[in-house]
Amino acid sequence: SLKGCGIHDLPNSIGDLALLKYLDLSYSRVRRLPSSIGKLCNLEMLNLNNSNIIE
Repeated sequence: SLKGCGIHDLPNSIGDLALLKYLDLSYSRVRRLPSSIGKLCNLEMLNLNNSNIIE
C-alpha cells in the first residue's frame, strides 16, 4: 500500500511487478500513472480514492 504516501510519481518499473494484485494509492500525492501500469496483468484492485491523479 502506498496510501497517504508523499511520492508524486510512480516509476515506470511499476509495470515489472507482474504478481502485484492490489495497489492502494488513495490519499497519495501521485499525479500520473505511468503507461507501464497496463502491464500489471494480475492487478485486481486499484484504489485511487481521494488521490491527485490528473492523467
